[in-house]
Amino acid sequence: MSTSGLVPVNPVSWTALLGAALFSCLLTLGLWSLPALAQEAAPGQAVAPAATCQLPDFAPGEILVGMASRVEGAALQSDAGSLPVLEILSLSTGEGTAALADTAAHAYRLQVPVGQEWAVIQQLQRQPDVYFATPNWLVFAADSRQSQPEVPYPVDDPLYAGEQWYLQRLNASRAWQAIFSETHASLTSVQVAVIDTGVDYSHPDLVGRLLAGRNYISPTLSAADLDGHGTHVAGLIAATTHNGKGIAGLAPNALIDPRKVLQTDACGRLSGTIANVAQAIRDATDAGARVINLSLDTETDHPVLRSAVQYAWGKGVLLVAAAGNQGTAVRYPAAYPEVMAVAATDYFDRREYYSNTGLAVEIAAPGGDTNSAIRSTWSSQVVAASKCALGYMVVDGGAYCRASGTSMATGLVSGVAALAWGLRPGLTAADVRAILNESAWPLDGTAEQVGSGRLDAHAAVRRTLLPDLLADTSQLRHLAPSDAAPISVTLHIENPSAISIPWEASVSADPHWLAIARPGGVPTTTGTLTGTVQYGQPLPLTVVLSPTGLSPGIYVGTLRLRGTRPDGARVSRTVEARLTVYAAGTGSQVYLPLVAGGQDAAAGVSFRWETPLPGTRTVYGLTDNSSVGISLPFSLTLRSRTYQTARLYSNGVVSLGEELPGVGLPNGCLINRTAPPHAIYGWWADLDPGAGGTVSTFSAAADKFVIEYERVPAAVGSVPPGASAYLVTFQVVLHRNGAVGLNYREAPGWLAGNWPRVTVGVTTLDGRFRGQVACVDEFYRLGTVPGPRQSYLIQPEELY
Repeated sequence: MSTSGLVPVNPVSWTALLGAALFSCLLTLGLWSLPALAQEAAPGQAVAPAATCQLPDFAPGEILVGMASRVEGAALQSDAGSLPVLEILSLSTGEGTAALADTAAHAYRLQVPVGQEWAVIQQLQRQPDVYFATPNWLVFAADSRQSQPEVPYPVDDPLYAGEQWYLQRLNASRAWQAIFSETHASLTSVQVAVIDTGVDYSHPDLVGRLLAGRNYISPTLSAADLDGHGTHVAGLIAATTHNGKGIAGLAPNALIDPRKVLQTDACGRLSGTIANVAQAIRDATDAGARVINLSLDTETDHPVLRSAVQYAWGKGVLLVAAAGNQGTAVRYPAAYPEVMAVAATDYFDRREYYSNTGLAVEIAAPGGDTNSAIRSTWSSQVVAASKCALGYMVVDGGAYCRASGTSMATGLVSGVAALAWGLRPGLTAADVRAILNESAWPLDGTAEQVGSGRLDAHAAVRRTLLPDLLADTSQLRHLAPSDAAPISVTLHIENPSAISIPWEASVSADPHWLAIARPGGVPTTTGTLTGTVQYGQPLPLTVVLSPTGLSPGIYVGTLRLRGTRPDGARVSRTVEARLTVYAAGTGSQVYLPLVAGGQDAAAGVSFRWETPLPGTRTVYGLTDNSSVGISLPFSLTLRSRTYQTARLYSNGVVSLGEELPGVGLPNGCLINRTAPPHAIYGWWADLDPGAGGTVSTFSAAADKFVIEYERVPAAVGSVPPGASAYLVTFQVVLHRNGAVGLNYREAPGWLAGNWPRVTVGVTTLDGRFRGQVACVDEFYRLGTVPGPRQSYLIQPEELY
């Protein structure tokens, strides 16, 4: 069956319907459209197959009927039997006259058996006094692809927000969000051998995450941890996330295989033998480990250890080892080429002073120090709590401790490796190793100090996800009169993966009213468009729907998106377009989108514009690349950081509590090293208040302080070639309770076929917690740039 073309029910009835019955009853909703039927087709109706949802586009068991005669009693008697009247509908124009005086005088909402709607409609349409009989079509909000803040991944582990700074530096929550909420991917279990001091089998944060393991020191005993180090490393990898207990672990799919080779010796050191370590590597490999974590080191390059490492690598195991904490050369087994050598970084992404260096260093990860140690699980079986040097505590029945070193950094790398492998079990150890290195966050320092950079869980996940083609189809439903000009809609083709995928787009079945084009290009109904797309670099496709000259009715067409993954696998997606055409001049121009008033459904607030209390406005004479410091009228607390002062920058940034020399330009996506780590990015772009507009502050209420940029122009040379400079008007609203409002009254749209370079969002706690609404920079386009009459209200807990 064709999926395009006219979908007639009854041309006369459509005109009457659109011009009369629904005019009044749906005008009160502010929006209406007539989508095609998704479940039961009308006679002669051509409908595209439903892509995902099989719900009908009308209210089940209800029809709308317009008649010349009045229904007496509580039901309409018809060939189908008694049809109860649910509601009498008005056809009045509001001036006391009938909307269609020469046709229907009465309209009703009737109850019919579910599933028999179209059969009853056909029967009623044959009756001479019935002027229209239609389904009670559903109404859909017109989605204008409004921008929205990032949605936080829920993490309710009590120590996460305040103690696990290292996970926030690694973008762990964004990695989980990409897997579980955005792509709804599934993870397979990945066995991770932790060759260490054993593990606390009773720890509540590790229940269900542990295998039996083995004790190489006392083979008749279990691998119970009497020292804490192994439990600490295991928790970094696999502590249960979002269970309301203790901490969050990186890999919810990891199963820990504890191999006990270390214990406290007479000198108080955690030590073991090369023979036991080598045997544990071999045994763990044979037992199915895909990742082996070696948070240990030795000065000795021993053939027994080397051969075990080569054995495991040859069997496809990824070995991850600590570079060492002596501040000298990388030690073994990390120094072997088959092993990923891990260096340690501090709270501010700098190499730790104790972290060993050398050509073997492959990647860095948070290792912490005395001032910012790594909090993780600890063994309750440790003989003395003093073995936890920093911050021993018991939470929900589990022990936790702070420790620092390349041991901790190594556990974090193993955790992200398990996460990546769980997404794509078919990868090799070399593949996973490359993903971790290629996705690392660049750091200051040489390769011998920090390798490829700091581990980034989110970037690693994006590089692991299989490429796909995604498109927001919500805008491809339109209502228009038959004499309307063509409607152009931008369809954004996206890919959740950082792996690029080539695509091609074409119109299926060649309906003459549906065409596609590149922005600014010539529309085609028969040609094929091509391109490539990857995460953070979506491609816009212009879809043109042309109602001109069409008869009243519903038209359904499809676009075909096809792509080819690097392994040759094909990806195919169908995008449906629906165009409802009504007769010109029937008064159906009541199409009032719910979003027309600036409603931002995602953020949960309607557009608002704050006005100053009398005598509270202060205007600042900012010029290009300038700033001014101010005192806030109340203490502002975001997460656990309190701010009393702020600095306003000419380029649309409000830095909190800091006296910085300036905010770097051009803008960049959050968080980056050129931007203040405690700031509100109302419209971070190259603006020039010295060329026009004003920057001011005022109090809108006792608990609301507003920073307003009014009609500030973009700096000369900051817009794309061929585009005119734009003006922007927005407000940053600070609420005493810590919420941040962003209001946009004037903002540019497309500039010469592109979005303006801009970043919008909030950061706090040294950049660990942030919420980004949108970013368009040199490399990425994330989110959607705010448009006119949009508002957001970001709560502190929504920064993650």
